Amino acid sequence: MNKRFKTALCLLLIMAMLMGGCGKAEEPTFNESSIAFLDNVYNDGSKQYVLLWQERPTAYKRLTSVINVLAPTWLYLSDVDGKITLTDTAQMGDTVDYANFVQLADKDQIQVWASVVSEDASFTKKLLDNEDLWQAFADKIVSFAETSGVQGINIYFEELEPEDRDAFTSLITFVRQALGENVMLNTCVHFSAGGSANEDAYDYVALSKQSDHLLLMAFEQYGLFSDTAGPICSYDWLYNNILKILSMVSSRQLVLVMPFYGRDFRFDETGASLWPGNPTQGPVVSYAQVEELYLQSQYYDSNEELTTSADSLLQEEWDKTYHSAYVKFTDTEGVMHVIWYDNEQSMADKTAIAVQYAFAGVGAYDDGFSDTVLWKGIRTSVEQQLFSPRMMTMLEMYTYSMEVYNPETEKTTSADAIAKDRLLNLLSTSCVAPSSGIDTGYVLSGELRVDEEDRQGHQVRWIVKEKNGRYLLVPDNPYTSIITSGQCLWLPVGITPEILEGICLVQQPMTEG
Repeated sequence: MNKRFKTALCLLLIMAMLMGGCGKAEEPTFNESSIAFLDNVYNDGSKQYVLLWQERPTAYKRLTSVINVLAPTWLYLSDVDGKITLTDTAQMGDTVDYANFVQLADKDQIQVWASVVSEDASFTKKLLDNEDLWQAFADKIVSFAETSGVQGINIYFEELEPEDRDAFTSLITFVRQALGENVMLNTCVHFSAGGSANEDAYDYVALSKQSDHLLLMAFEQYGLFSDTAGPICSYDWLYNNILKILSMVSSRQLVLVMPFYGRDFRFDETGASLWPGNPTQGPVVSYAQVEELYLQSQYYDSNEELTTSADSLLQEEWDKTYHSAYVKFTDTEGVMHVIWYDNEQSMADKTAIAVQYAFAGVGAYDDGFSDTVLWKGIRTSVEQQLFSPRMMTMLEMYTYSMEVYNPETEKTTSADAIAKDRLLNLLSTSCVAPSSGIDTGYVLSGELRVDEEDRQGHQVRWIVKEKNGRYLLVPDNPYTSIITSGQCLWLPVGITPEILEGICLVQQPMTEG
């Protein structure tokens, strides 16, 4: 092993253990201007749910093996003869055997969480404003859960208004009491659109107390009513909103539901937007349609029964700010298009946020846009337990000092960290691991400082352990545990405790040649 490579590997150890961010040690709090160590991040070792949202399925079908929860929309809030009523899809004309669906899924060790949906804001308003309707609403849910055998119920009211915040919480509380504890009750929530808690449509804390899980429906960062075009769910937007939620709700109650669809934003020849409030000018698109566009310079929209054709060959672009894929083109009619969508990399990176913060699970919306490429991204982060890329880039914001202790010589040596930019790509080789193994006697310790004014800093301490010929960094104090949600870091293959001592040699910047 040459000296430069050995030096780089040693630096990797320093950086990999710092991937989790920074904050206050004693009482973790949320701060919008920095990454916070959050006391709501908790890893209980449970297997993560991987959920697929389904639109009115009528028969069970085995899908990608990574899925262990299906969320079929089987109950809808409807207006029947002027009366707000909760109706199941069989009553709406679908031929579906709910109990058989659940039994077949159970044989594949897949849970079923039936979704209760209100797609019309006026229906939601009428229900929330009239408590006399609540008993029939709850009775229908309880009866459906009993006869179908579902393991969970999701309540998803779209376009909830801030003024309905308290009434919505009261309705969820009412349903929780009626449903009891034998069936999960999960509440779907969106991120806040306002700048203060009073502007939110959701009382996240109160809802978490009445729900087994909060399903974070991470949609429409940019949508039909946006002033500008942009991604449906960009990486940084998602990350920052997750931190806000984690300041209020335990990570073990959160399931991140990401959109599988993209959107085609359209402009006229002057560059003026055509889509605001008009679905035909800002239609949703699947990954398969985007691939069709690249291969054939056109894609077919079955909903509108229209083919959109580009006037030239196209190539995928990547936006570093949004951490999202897009493509721009002018069609044969002279209309300009910008399609924002997810690919394998962006799905893996966003899923890694949920892995990093020990969420109860992740999910995709919905089965109509499902694609093996997107599932591969989710699978990669879930199965390999990858860390979020945001942890890498945020290292540049903080100062730190590190030390390594050699139990044989009883000497402690200091280290300077350098060449961060050259090692950022290597950090993707790190992954989380369970806390187990044999103590080698080595300790890696030091301090993190939030910024230059943070003179005291916060101690981090890791025990180096061995398991099956590989080595782990195991957090050894509460502050360090929050970095990786209580999990350890696998060190890259070939790293030994002795190499840790090489850190003390890193005193000068590496040079080319």
